[in-house]
Order: sequence, then structure tokens, then C-alpha cells
Amino acid sequence: MPQELQPYAIFLSVFILINIAIYFVIQLNAKEKIFKELFYYWLAVFFVFISEGTVITGKLGLSLIFLTNFIPISIMASFILRTYNYKFKYKFYALALPGAALMSYFFYKLDLPFPIVSAPVVLVDIGPFLEAIYLSMIVHRKETGMTEKIIGTFLSAFGIFCCVNYGLNRFDPTPLEYIVGFGTGFICYLMYSILLPVYVIQQINRKRTEYLEAMVSDRTRELTESKQEKEKLLRVLVHDISNPLQAVMYKMGQLKKSHRLGLDEKDSVEKSFKHLYAIRDIIAHVREYECVLSGTRTLNLGEVKVSDCLEEIENMFSDRFKEKDILFKIENRLSRDEVVLVDKTSFIHSVAANLISNALKFSVPHSEVHLICDLKDGEILFEVIDHGIGISESTLEKLFDIGAATSRIGTMGESGTGFGLPIVKAYALMYGGRITACSSQTKDQSGTTFSLYLPVVKNENASQTFLH
Repeated sequence: MPQELQPYAIFLSVFILINIAIYFVIQLNAKEKIFKELFYYWLAVFFVFISEGTVITGKLGLSLIFLTNFIPISIMASFILRTYNYKFKYKFYALALPGAALMSYFFYKLDLPFPIVSAPVVLVDIGPFLEAIYLSMIVHRKETGMTEKIIGTFLSAFGIFCCVNYGLNRFDPTPLEYIVGFGTGFICYLMYSILLPVYVIQQINRKRTEYLEAMVSDRTRELTESKQEKEKLLRVLVHDISNPLQAVMYKMGQLKKSHRLGLDEKDSVEKSFKHLYAIRDIIAHVREYECVLSGTRTLNLGEVKVSDCLEEIENMFSDRFKEKDILFKIENRLSRDEVVLVDKTSFIHSVAANLISNALKFSVPHSEVHLICDLKDGEILFEVIDHGIGISESTLEKLFDIGAATSRIGTMGESGTGFGLPIVKAYALMYGGRITACSSQTKDQSGTTFSLYLPVVKNENASQTFLH
């Protein structure tokens, strides 16, 4: 080695040792196996640096000692090959390495020039690089991230250049050839120290992303299958319960008409009927909710006058409010011709009916329930306000959750199913709106307010069919 290059050789050896120390510490604490491979890579680089420094003359010696480069080359190439789910061909190279050594020995005995003597060794060393470039740029050119592709190809191409340069100029080099050879080797290791960690991090991120995507996909599939099984079971149960229920209600109706029953027996029949009606309502709500969510119910959305809806709602509930001695006030602050884009039947009988029934159910006699229609922040607002017993914060958070137990007994013993408000939310979303609730249970200001927001109808939205 020329004397002027010795400081650079010392710097390179220190540089390699620093990398060994860094990756030794990292691989002790990191879970990823890849950091341990990087530690082995720099150990192999140091071994190559020392071994090549001991052999400085002779065609055969310089050729065979270059085989030591295969150790770090194989480690680096395996990083790139793993990107494409390829395994490094250790068995193939276990045969190729001694074969290359024998061919170099044969060429040496023929007293051929050094580039020919070293050619088998150089070809074996650049084999993993060529395979990495072929996979990256040809076989999988449309796959993996661009950053990994560029880094992997650059490292492989530069490695090939260094190997070929060694085979051409290592034997009896001129001072310039020695400097070029040493300089390219130094730059090669320097580039590897910078780009290999980047490449490794890219690999780790890709593997973690693939793992998370696979986990999410599996979990989604499991949840979908579970949901489908539950929906199927629900349909079977509802169907199997409905038929016997109708038969029992028919028999109970006949029994109720019988003149042989005493007062106590008639009272028991009435109570039984209430329970049967409650079961029937639950089945009806379950069926409706399942139809809404599964998409088997088609909604014909059209322009419906708000004033017409309010008139039907008042006729539907006036007697029920009178029975409980509660004042029902409807206040329409919209114009007489204001319309909403809804399915009229579901809006009145499923959305409005559920909200107002709730308010009636939890209001005490001699109180008031207000239904207010107004325009707020570019949306049409329907507010149902009661001054009843209110809803606790814990229940309020899961009020529209079908899986939560939110059903409560009303102020006069009225029962519920817990399906009404989830159905309201499902329809509100179909209408392109939203539903919110706020409540208080303080003594002086108890009550609940449900706010249904619907979009203002524009001319182009005259009518449409919505299949959920």
C-alpha cells in the first residue's frame, strides 16, 4: 500500500469498528433480527479488510482472498432479496464458491492473466448483486416502494463496479489504479453504512405495515363472519317466535271474550296481553332494524311538506297525551311550504313516532312536551323537548347503540324495547341527517331534548330512491 494511503486505511478500519460497536449495542436491545444481521455484516467487512491486507501479491492469492468479500455481499443481498420474498441461495453458492476457487487455480496453472484468473471469483461475488437487480428492475418492477428499489439497485450496481474493478486492476496496480481501487472500496463501505440502515428501516416499516394490514384483514373477516352469523340467528329466532306468538295472542283473545272469567282472571289476561304486545313490538322493531341495516328496505326519498307531517303527528298522538294529562305543543317556525327530503312513512311512523313516544313515556303528568321545527345553521331542525325524568350521562353516551342496554320503564310503568332510538339514528343517516341528544336529571331542570338535523332541500334533489 502506498504510504500516502495509510492514513485513509487507518481511518477506514476505525470507521468499520465504530459501525461494529454501534450495531452491537443496537442488536442487544432491538427486537428485530435484522439489526443482528447488520452487526454480522460489519464484522464480515472488518474480516475482509484484515484478510485482504495480509495478501498483497500473487495472482492466485489475490484471487482467492477476494472470496472473503462474499460474506458481507451475501448478507447485504439477502436484505434486498427478502424485499421480494426470495430466499438467498445458500446451497447454490456453497457449491459455486469452491467451484470458482478450483477454476481460478486451473487458470493460474495455465499462467493466464490476472483478470482471467480472478474472473470466476468475481463472477461468484457479483452473482447476488445481479440477482437483486434482476428481481428489482425486471421481475418486480411494479412492486415495493420506490425508495427501497432505488437504494437496493444503487448498492448492487456499485458493488458490481467494485468487484469488476478489483478483477481488472488489483494485480500489480499503478499508483493511480491503487488509489482508485482503494477509493472505490472506501466509498462503497461508506455508502453502505449510510444507505443500509435506511434500507433496513424501510424493510421494517414495510413488514410492520404488512403485518398490521393482515391482522386488520383477518379481524375484519372474523367480525364480518360473526356479524353474518348473528344476523342469521336473529332472523331465525324472530321468525320462529312470531308464529307461536300469533297463536298465543289468538287464544288469549278468545279467552278474553269468554264470559266464564272472573275479575281477577280477566285482570291477569289483560296483564298477559300487555306482555304479549311488548314481545310483538320487540319483534317488529328487531325486524325493522335488521331491514334498515341489511339494506333490504328501499326508501323512496321525496319532498314532503313539514306542515303535513306535523299535522299527521298531532292527530296520531293527541289522544295518547290526553290520557297521560300531558300538554303536547307543536311550534312550526318554518314557512308553510318548507319541505324535507325523506320517506314520509318511515319519517312519521319510525323517526318522529319514536322520539315523541320517548318524550311521552318519560314525562310526568301535568308537564309539557314540545315539538319545534326551525332553520338552524343551514339545516332543518326538529327538536323534541320534554321535562320528564331525564337520562343519566352513562346512558346518554350509548343511547343510539343497538348493543347497549338502554331500555327503561316509563313514568307510568310503560315498557320499551331499546330498539327505537337506534332505528331513528339509522333512518336519520339515510336521510343525510344526524341526531343528537342532551339531558339533565337535576331537580329543577330535568328533561331531555332530541335534535334531528336534516339538510335543506335544493331544487336538484326533487326526489330519489335510496337503497341502504
